[in-house]
Amino acid sequence: MEERPASGAKIESSIIEGFPKTAIVKLEGYIQTREARTLQQVLSGVDEEGVKRVILDMRGVTYVSSATVGLLAMYSNKRKTEEGCDAVAMVGLPKSTRNVLETLGLLKMFLLFDDIDTALNSFSVTTRKSSDQ
Repeated sequence: MEERPASGAKIESSIIEGFPKTAIVKLEGYIQTREARTLQQVLSGVDEEGVKRVILDMRGVTYVSSATVGLLAMYSNKRKTEEGCDAVAMVGLPKSTRNVLETLGLLKMFLLFDDIDTALNSFSVTTRKSSDQ
């Protein structure tokens, strides 16, 4: 599923059928408060698909609002509580966003990786068959 809010930001997700069922949520551009609402809808859709692990591809992000930071922190905490383990990873986290998360003490809520393959390997995903939501 792809969503393109009015600001030109882009949020899309794809599901990797396998064990554990994993979603890649790709964010691009300037993620403001209104995009945080779109992101919430995308993450809710991922949850409805029965996904166990989520990889947030942040490589194309230029800015995230405080609403987005709060949403991501709450989502990671929710997933960790439901799954009993770290279930949300971030790939390619921009330095400015990393600094914000670190300053707020939220960086430790996410697994951090440089690329998607490494994140998938950390989750031990057994199948790499993708399908768009």
